[in-house]
Amino acid sequence: MELAFPENAYPDLCNKIILITGGSGGIGQELVLVALERGARVAFSWMNNAQGMQKIKDAATKKELAGQLLAVRADLSEANQIEEMFACVLDHFGGLDVLVNNAGISHDALLASLETKHWDQIVATNLTAPFITCKYAVEYFLKKEVAGCILNIGSLAQLGAPSNACYAASKGGLVGLTHSIARDFADKGITANLVALGLVETPLTADYAWEAKQVLIQSSPLKRCATPQEAALNLLFFISEAGKGLNGQVVYATEGIFEFPLVQ
Repeated sequence: MELAFPENAYPDLCNKIILITGGSGGIGQELVLVALERGARVAFSWMNNAQGMQKIKDAATKKELAGQLLAVRADLSEANQIEEMFACVLDHFGGLDVLVNNAGISHDALLASLETKHWDQIVATNLTAPFITCKYAVEYFLKKEVAGCILNIGSLAQLGAPSNACYAASKGGLVGLTHSIARDFADKGITANLVALGLVETPLTADYAWEAKQVLIQSSPLKRCATPQEAALNLLFFISEAGKGLNGQVVYATEGIFEFPLVQ
């Protein structure tokens, strides 16, 4: 039997138009590339990581998939740039099927010493930006009667994290946002889910203290951390037809650990 879709591609991702924020980071890169390989047309946002952005472009060109890729530079803490990003994606690809809110930043500090400016920066990127992107996506899905899919990327920190109140609060807020979207628009075929990730070996976590990473690893039943490739494949399930029946779910892809361990 002849396949009606590209080799090494799931038929349910062929021609889907996917927007991934924070696509130039470790997990974002892998998700962009695995979605491309499976037949999707993928737009991703990036801001400061030009090296990561170029790495994706080079990989797509090597696999002859550059025509399915769009890179958009956008500061997600600025609402007007999010609006411009959406306009660019819709103009380039002519639509949208899936939104993945993957972008995120962090700032370690105890609450007592946390400056308001850092709180504002974290919340703007990690929570306000997803609110705006979800708003634009849902508006488009409703207007065009698209049974769209939204996937928000949460964190083990969403129930609280040591020395990181602002990050924890921003990720916790995503849980409520996800549930609200799932309940309000399910009757229109629009789904929203959240995958909470634990420790993943990326350039970002490479700077974490070895001792802190070991606490997380040794506290997890699997006694390991995830790779970006593993994280991307977990996320891919939710934006494919395989995950179509999931809505309003918060799933922990955290090697079996559900909260930060208490360190004495």
